[in-house]
Amino acid sequence: MRRIAARLVLCASLLILLPTTGCVFSYGQLDLLQYGDAFDEAYVYFNRSVRWGYWQKGLPYVAPDEREAFAEAMEALGGFVLTDWDVVVLDMDQGLGSAYVEVLIEGYLQATMMTRSARFGQEWERTDRQGNWQVKPKTEALVAAFATN
Repeated sequence: MRRIAARLVLCASLLILLPTTGCVFSYGQLDLLQYGDAFDEAYVYFNRSVRWGYWQKGLPYVAPDEREAFAEAMEALGGFVLTDWDVVVLDMDQGLGSAYVEVLIEGYLQATMMTRSARFGQEWERTDRQGNWQVKPKTEALVAAFATN
C-alpha cells in the first residue's frame, strides 16, 4: 500500500512540474537548455522586423561583420512595402548550434503597385551557451527583386 501511495505522489509531482519546465525537445532533439526556443524567438523577431520595415530593430541579430552590408541592402529596397513572409526552408543542425532558414518575402512598389517576391536566405549560428543567436543574411535575391535604385 505504501508503494502505491508513493507512486501516486511521484506521478502527481511530475504532472505539476512538467508544464512549468518547458519543452525538452526542439527540432527532434533533446533541448534541455531551450536553444530551440531561443532560436525561434530570434528568427521570428528578425523576420517580422524586416517585413514591417523596422529592419533596424533586427540589426542586433545580424553578425557584426555583416551589419553594414545588410543595412545597405535594406536601404536599397526604398519604395517597396513588404507585405508578407513565410518560412519555406528551416534546417537545424544536430546539436542546435546552427540553422539555415529561407523565407519567401512578398511586397509591392508603392508608386506602381507592382508586386514582387524573393527568397531570403539566412545562416543562423548560436553564439554562446546562453542561447543567443546571430544571422548572416543573404540579401542578394532581395536586392535583385526589390531594389528601386
